[in-house]
Amino acid sequence: MADDEKIIENQQSDEQPLLDYAATVNGKAPEKKKKSLFGGKNIFKNVRKKAEVKVNAFVLFLLAAVLIVVTVFATFILADKFYYNGYALEKGNKVTFRDKDADSVKIAKFQDILDFINENYYTDYDINELIEGAINGVVEELEDPYSKYYSPDTMDEYISFVEGTYSGIGITVTKTDTGYLVEEVTADSPAAKAGVKVGETMTAINGESVINMEAEKFNSYLKTDGNALTVSFITADGKTVDRKITVAIIKEQTVNVKKLEGDLVCVSITQFVPGTADSFKFAIEKIVADKTYKGVVIDLRNNPGGYVDEASKVADMILPEGTVATAQNRKGETVKKITSDTECISIPIAVIINENTASAAELLAGAIRDFKYGALVGVKSYGKALAQINKKYENDGSGIVLSTSRYFTPSGECIDGVGITPSTVVELADEYKDVSVDKIPTGYDVQLYAAMSALGVESTEKITPPAETDLDAEMKAE
Repeated sequence: MADDEKIIENQQSDEQPLLDYAATVNGKAPEKKKKSLFGGKNIFKNVRKKAEVKVNAFVLFLLAAVLIVVTVFATFILADKFYYNGYALEKGNKVTFRDKDADSVKIAKFQDILDFINENYYTDYDINELIEGAINGVVEELEDPYSKYYSPDTMDEYISFVEGTYSGIGITVTKTDTGYLVEEVTADSPAAKAGVKVGETMTAINGESVINMEAEKFNSYLKTDGNALTVSFITADGKTVDRKITVAIIKEQTVNVKKLEGDLVCVSITQFVPGTADSFKFAIEKIVADKTYKGVVIDLRNNPGGYVDEASKVADMILPEGTVATAQNRKGETVKKITSDTECISIPIAVIINENTASAAELLAGAIRDFKYGALVGVKSYGKALAQINKKYENDGSGIVLSTSRYFTPSGECIDGVGITPSTVVELADEYKDVSVDKIPTGYDVQLYAAMSALGVESTEKITPPAETDLDAEMKAE
């Protein structure tokens, strides 16, 4: 019996905290009830009240959150409508200006002008042409002559140029009264394989005379890859010959080798395109292996540049170990460093440059100058030391070329807009300044002869201009 009394006392003791809590909730002292197995009805009643309080708080919080979201969204719509002219909500036509300095008022103005045109312009127009114009204007506003937007279907022309390829049959012609005189035939080209010779005259294509053919039609025949043509020629002995020629992609030969007097050799590089470095390596290895050559003239005249990586490989072959060039972005950070290894050529060199030597060609010339590895001859170079990247949009054939960094020579000079002045300045006669180098008559390429002289050889071909008379001097003075 004593044990039963202890159990009842413990139950009463355990019940007291619940009774105390009920007192704080109800504000009055609770009555003790008879116990049940589940502790009495008051426990469930109070738990229910607590749940109701929690539910009401959650509903209030939810309503407040919805109200805030609605207010923010309504404010956004009103601001977009009256301040941004609906710009932000037109998601399908939205252009994002990620630059943090972009003026939101100007962005809104741009949209407003488009809307103003749409509502008020007096006749129909093509909105896509306006967009193309705006894109072109954005790139032009950079005021960089080397950054350019190429409109639809024109980017391939630029890519073909920088890669040294073109669609054609492989001939260079000049128009005459009887047709087109063939002046050059590219080795391994469709024309060369068909038997076309220098001195022949093209008279017809697919039976149609070329004499009065419009240039656009003439080019469409000869520059459309895959065109199967029947081309008529008059040969040197006066015979008319029809040749089957198919237009193809032709890769230009950018490295040419010519023997000079006095055991010298000239290696001309017309452009740096994929494969130029390999061609130069093949040529220079043969020259070095032939122990009879005493020096090399590297002719970079009229070389517009091209791929920096190709020029870098050529520089690496020529120069000893060191830094060939560095490139910096607009923040002044070095983004590229071009170096050469210990292997180099030991044969003496001289380099010819002119006013059309540019970009990657100047990078090579500047490195040779700073390494003091060869004499520079000719006239001041073009002055372009900017690197470009390009991007093509396949959906319409458009694209962009963008300048991304500036190049510096090994001495730390940026020659952009300045050019490189050779150690020996030699001007061509005026009548030959705009002529292709290989078209300068024998005896008049004084720049080549000056380069040979720098290597210790005086050319016997050089024609000395007549001495200036007193009358000539007076006429110049006038």
